[in-house]
Amino acid sequence: AVNAIVEDSEGNLWIGTTVGLNRFNKKTETFERFMNESENPNSLINNQIHEIIEDYSGNVWIATAGGLSKYNPKQGSWKSYINDPNNPNTLTNNYLSFVFEDSKNRIWVGSRWNGLNLFDPINDGFIRYNSNTNDPFTISSDYTVSMTEDRTGVLWIGCWLSGLNKLDPYSNKFKHYNNIPGNPNSLSNNWVWCLYTDSEGIVWIGTRRGGLNRFDPRTETFKNFRNNPNDRTTIIDNSIGYVFEDRKSNLWVGTNNGLNRFNRSTETFERYYPEQEDDRNIVNGTIMSIVEDLDNNLWLGTYGGGLIKLDLNSMLQDELSFIRYMHNPEDSNSINLNRIN
Repeated sequence: AVNAIVEDSEGNLWIGTTVGLNRFNKKTETFERFMNESENPNSLINNQIHEIIEDYSGNVWIATAGGLSKYNPKQGSWKSYINDPNNPNTLTNNYLSFVFEDSKNRIWVGSRWNGLNLFDPINDGFIRYNSNTNDPFTISSDYTVSMTEDRTGVLWIGCWLSGLNKLDPYSNKFKHYNNIPGNPNSLSNNWVWCLYTDSEGIVWIGTRRGGLNRFDPRTETFKNFRNNPNDRTTIIDNSIGYVFEDRKSNLWVGTNNGLNRFNRSTETFERYYPEQEDDRNIVNGTIMSIVEDLDNNLWLGTYGGGLIKLDLNSMLQDELSFIRYMHNPEDSNSINLNRIN
């Protein structure tokens, strides 16, 4: 799966898969591969990649199933961080779900089962945030999946099966938001999977099987968008993999069954998905990641359908041109897996 895509400040695309890291040169259309070398500490810590970011100083951080790696492209050097059971200043766990940089340039790392970590650059270690059932102001669950920041500097964390968390940057206390049965103005379900803050300050919450939620942090109200099988203007699937806003303020929603573009004025969805008779059959399977490059292309990472480049300029002519990049076993310059997270 293509789990993660990010464009760096040099215009290269970094693509994380379940079998390694790729750096894609858009000019030559070639992929450079980075893999874990078990005997080499100056290499990627683990090949199963879940998220990638470029920080404010140009370092590339990679959250994997076996720890956290930081790559310095200028020096070509690697540094990795893993859990040490005897050291409470290390990562809580090596199976990581995300890495996120906030507006204060702090690096946050979410683990699958052991809570949230804040990187401490002074000590080159981590400060831990864990759930405590006896303390209502701790995070709701140690199974963290996604993070975003709103316009006021408040951090929002999604927890699997445990809803949405708000982390107040001043008090360091968490507030919880969960589904309230029978209340349509609450979170649609607690299986939060992805979070995204758009240019209007709205936080979008993608769930598994509960559709898409629009959350306004100012009013703390939710609105839910779900699939209606009898209405083609509704979201195509209720399991959401990724939400992304392009530079023209189009909101794109990747699901388990294709791509949607949300029309804010009509609150309807346009669909781009596999259909036998439809030449817009651009996506095969689940969309795991979406990013826009500087050339006005939208890149989609999929589970099973490779890497897809969608030319946003072509949409102005209603032509929707796209290119799919798949693994070619005979070409060492091709992407190293068809499933991109």
